[in-house]
Amino acid sequence: MAAGKLNLVIEQGATFKKTITVKDKNGVAINLANSDIVGVAKQRINSSTELFEFEIIERIDNLGKFSIYLPDEATTLLNFTTGVYDIQIRFLDGTVMRLLEGNIVLNKGVTL
Repeated sequence: MAAGKLNLVIEQGATFKKTITVKDKNGVAINLANSDIVGVAKQRINSSTELFEFEIIERIDNLGKFSIYLPDEATTLLNFTTGVYDIQIRFLDGTVMRLLEGNIVLNKGVTL
């Protein structure tokens, strides 16, 4: 299954949270038990330096649900204009699913 495309806008100085539900091609939730979910952002795809890593919260494994999250303290420290990210799920059996990918725009804040 190819990674889905989802562009994100992060507001500097504000809490960022996006809830994601993982389903198979038949619309059935994929159980995320015994998996590791990782989401990383970089300036460009081939950059060696990460801008940040999403926190993974509110996991409901049997419903295929989780949220990617950055607290306001973390978004306040961000200092880029645009970037790219992807989210991978690594299952216990060694299978890796690239779930989502896309561009990120940081809307800079005035009140920080």
